[in-house]
Formats: sequence, C-alpha cells, structure tokens
Amino acid sequence: MLIYDELTAAERALWDAFPEGRWVDLRTGVPEEDDPATGAEWGAGRTVRAEVVAALLLGGGPARPGGVAALRLAGARITGALDLAGAEIGSPVWLRGCRLEQPVSLHAATTRTVHITAGRVPGVDAGLARVEGHLDLTGSVLETGSLTLVNAQVTGELRLNGARITAPGRWGVFAGGLAMGGGVYCREGFFTRGGVRLVGAQLPGGLFMRGARLESPQGEALVADRADASAVELSDGFRATGTVRLRGARIADLLTLDGATLDGTGTALFGVGMQVGTLDFGLATKPSGTVDLRGATVTALHDRAGSWPDEVRLDGFVYGSLHSEATPGRENVNRRLAWLRRNPGYAPQPYEQLAACYRQAGHDDDARRVLLAKQRHRRTTLNVPGRVWGRLLDATVGYGALDRRHPVVRVSPGRRRLAPHDGGRRRRHPHPEQELNATTGSMRLTAVTLDCASPPALAALYGTATGLDLDERSTGDFAAPTSTPPGRGCRPWAPYGPSRSPSRNGGGSCSTRPGARSA
Repeated sequence: MLIYDELTAAERALWDAFPEGRWVDLRTGVPEEDDPATGAEWGAGRTVRAEVVAALLLGGGPARPGGVAALRLAGARITGALDLAGAEIGSPVWLRGCRLEQPVSLHAATTRTVHITAGRVPGVDAGLARVEGHLDLTGSVLETGSLTLVNAQVTGELRLNGARITAPGRWGVFAGGLAMGGGVYCREGFFTRGGVRLVGAQLPGGLFMRGARLESPQGEALVADRADASAVELSDGFRATGTVRLRGARIADLLTLDGATLDGTGTALFGVGMQVGTLDFGLATKPSGTVDLRGATVTALHDRAGSWPDEVRLDGFVYGSLHSEATPGRENVNRRLAWLRRNPGYAPQPYEQLAACYRQAGHDDDARRVLLAKQRHRRTTLNVPGRVWGRLLDATVGYGALDRRHPVVRVSPGRRRLAPHDGGRRRRHPHPEQELNATTGSMRLTAVTLDCASPPALAALYGTATGLDLDERSTGDFAAPTSTPPGRGCRPWAPYGPSRSPSRNGGGSCSTRPGARSA
C-alpha cells in the first residue's frame, strides 16, 4: 500500500499529473546528462519506483472529473520490476528517454497505447497481450533482452524505427502468431542482434524494414513462414546476416529487396511456396548464399543481372511477367537462359515457364530458343547413344523448335534441302523413304530416313537411345526399329515401295539405308 506522504518529489509530481495526463519531465536539458545510457547515475530527484507506476496504471491513483488519465513521464530512472502481466490497463502510457532497470512485463495484459521511446530497457514481454492502440519502441535500446509478442494483438501500429535490440539468445524479436491491425515499422536504423521471428503473423498493414540491419550469423535473420502481409519492404540498405525465410508466405502486393544485401551463408533467401504479387529482386550485391524459389508464385518479377547468386533453385517457380534492365532481345534471352542454368541439375519446368512467359508476351522466336535450350540441357543427362542421337536431331532440325512450320528434310546422294509442307499436302518425291518430319509444338518425330554406310549399326544406335528394338527383317541394305514404347506415337516398321511413305498415315519410324552421304 503506497502512502502519498512517503513518495519522493518526483513520484508525487507523477501522481498529481496522472489524472489529467500531464507530462512530468525530469530532464535537465543537457544531452550528455539526459542520455539514458548514463541513467544509472541519476539521483533520487530523477528516480521513480516501478510500483508507483504500476499502482497508477492499475487504478490506484486519484480520479479527477473532466480529465483523461494518462501516464506521461520523461527522463526518469525507473527502479524495480514493472510487472503488469494479466492486467487491464485503461490509460495510455508514455515513457520518453527513461531508463528501466528491469524488464517490462505486459504478458496477457489488455492495455491502451504504450510508448517506450528513446529509452533503455532490458526487455519487453507482451506475449498474448492485447494492445488497443500502438506499441511504440522508437529509438529505444533493449540491451540484454528481447521483444516478445507471441500471439499478441495490436490494433494499431508496431513502431520499432531506430530501435536497437541486442538479445543474448537466438531471437531479438519473437513474435510468432502476431496479429496486427496496422503496419510493422522497423526503419531508420533499426538493428537487432538475433533474428526476427514472425511465423504465421497477420500483417495487413505490411512489414517495412527499409535500411534495417538483422544479424544472426548462425541462423535465420528473418523468419516469416506462412505470414500474411499486404507488402514487405526489405530495401534501401536492408542487410541480413543470416537466412531470410519466407516459406509459404502470402504477400498480396509488393515484396521488394531493391538495394538490399543478403549475407546468409548456405541459403540467403528461402522462399519456397511463397505467393507474391510483385517481386522486386534488385539487390545491391550478389547474395553469398543460395536463393530458393521452388514452388513460389509471382505475378510480376523485376530483377537485375547482378542480383542472382551462383545457385538459384527455380523448379516449380511460376511468374506471370518478367521485367529487367533494358537489353536487346537476343542478349536478354541469353541472360535468362544463363539464369536457368544456375538451377542445380536438369529440370524441364523452368524452361517451360520461361518459354510460356515469352509466348504470352508475343515473343514466339524467343520461346522457341528457350525450348531448344531445354532439349540441349536435357541431352547432357542422357547416356552416350542418347547424346549422339540428340546432337543429330539438333544439327538437322534443331529438335523441331526453330521453325514454326512443319519442316521436311530430304536427304539424297546428290543434294540436301529443307522445304515445308505445301498446304498440308506432301509432295511426291523420288525417294519418299528419305524424309524427316518434326512438329513444332510437341517436337514429335514422325519419320526419320538416313543414308549411311551401315544401316544396322545406325538403327541399333537409335534403338539404344530410344529403347526400340531392331526389326528382325532388317538387312544390310535397309534397317529399322520394329516397335515403340507406349505413348511414343510411332508405328511398327513395314516394308514399302517408292509409292508408300513411312509417315503417310502419321505413324513414325526410323529407317536407314546405305548411301554415299549421311545426315
């Protein structure tokens, strides 16, 4: 029980000012003397016990009709533990330039706006709290503790601009399940030694960390897995020493890393399965670790050539449009293909996605170049016969991806020529067995006929590459595979004369016969 006559002069001034919400300013006006870093030296004239503050906030202070009660205190040294866990606080709190010697507990409390600005406090625990208003720690230093907001609800804004948190543990801000009504602002020099954890957070007002520095060298600098935000700003000098994790996050509008630096070793950005409106990936420097975008979905991607690391995981990455520095068309395609090759191993989906993006933009020639590059990359994963056969197709018809018409390659001892179908009707040729058809969309070979010195050897090579068997009726003059695996769309070999083409009915075969030239 507090007795008014036993309060110090500073405490009586605060007690009398509380009913009307007046400021009690104990600062001297000399910056060096008012710095909370030197607050341990402040004497009794600037000291207020935490139990006096708690008594006022819990309704123990005097009431004054017509006044709006609020606790406003500046330049004070607050001794003891300010424990308001589970309390219902009906008055807003302003502590400006104060030094609190022990952590503040608002665990499971219900309170109005709380401002602890430009001060020093060992830590703040507001887990499960409900703040009807803003939670403001602008410019404060949490020197030996962390900010805990697990499953807390803040109807206003969370302001951490210029705050510095040096937590001894893994997390500087521990706020999984945080539900915000407004934005989270960590700008203007915000620094934390220890990660920022926002797993499953609801951030309809956005997360803004422009120029922030997060240091967690042995772990995650920012974890916002499954967070739901309107926008996330990690730009203009943002620096993360540790992994930035956004797995399964949903960002309705903009995720920007323009001018950011990602120093995480191993994985710099882990964005598996995230859904983003616009991704601006214009980093200040190349990341030191991997960027993992597997299964991510982006409506529009903006990037720079120097923003991507040596390894980028793109399998399953879907984007609606691409925007980058202005470069000539062919050079831009080459850069995009080099980007795809940073994906470890061979995966067809990144090529198909890039081709679809070009096709949607009306750049059909660029789309075909991408699909040709896909086949060339796939060829590197085949066995020796498969690679040989792939090179043969590449050299003759470019896997059928280079011409939007259906080309027919005719090979004869005296000449070689490439001609399209004529109005959908195939012309008669002296040697109809010497034809090679390739369709652009599916790149399906319907017939291959080659002149060579040893037909059985070449047919066997083709069979090894495709899994087909050599027909038992093959001879030294003419050889062909006999059948095809399910789904290949080719028909068995059958003898035919000059008037029967092996691909007349849309079936497919590969046949060889001796000749002076080979294709």
